[in-house]
Amino acid sequence: MPIEYLGLDRINGPLVVLEGCRDAFYEEIVEFVIEGNRKKLGKIIELYEDKAIIQVFDTTDNMGLSNTHTRLTGHPMEISLSPDILGRTLNGLGKPIDGLGPIASNVKRNVNGLPLNPVRREYPRNFICTGISAIDGLMTLIRGQHG
Repeated sequence: MPIEYLGLDRINGPLVVLEGCRDAFYEEIVEFVIEGNRKKLGKIIELYEDKAIIQVFDTTDNMGLSNTHTRLTGHPMEISLSPDILGRTLNGLGKPIDGLGPIASNVKRNVNGLPLNPVRREYPRNFICTGISAIDGLMTLIRGQHG
């Protein structure tokens, strides 16, 4: 269930600080309504107890400490998936910008992906010898050592 707050505590470039927020989570999408009509989106990038640091996906122009309504959506950034997405041009928020209309889909997926499970990773075994003693001795490189 979305939670709405009136006002912000600080604005610093593309970042805003909202204090006193409850039940917020990391990477949650936030909607801002400025002066009752302009809408902007953002994402929670840090949480400290009841304080959220939110990155605004647009400029923070016209956003004031008292004229901004902040709504926590309760979900992370998601994109609609369908075979119709093939060949389409999307913006950074996953919205079509090619003039062909919205993508019709009931399936939405979190763009952040799932966390890595270190237990399922294949154990790295193949040493890469660079011939540089500082690298080989202190920063050993292993083939297959990626996320």
